Amino acid sequence: MKNIKTKQYQLLSDHQTVWDLLVENYAENGVGAPLFEYAVTSTWLEKRHLYLNRIWFDGNKAVGFVFYEDPCTDI
Repeated sequence: MKNIKTKQYQLLSDHQTVWDLLVENYAENGVGAPLFEYAVTSTWLEKRHLYLNRIWFDGNKAVGFVFYEDPCTDI
């Protein structure tokens, strides 16, 4: 990792980037990728907190993602 930067997640423009990252990393471990698109479109997801999600990039390659399902005030 040489050129790490972060970016605020944007639903319409970053969804494929996150999906590709999850598929790649889960496939390495022999596990099916999580149903991220299901979570984003589900009624239980707190959509007003989507702006808190962040993507980490090493150059142009996504290498990390933080995703909040519930309000950050929930324990």
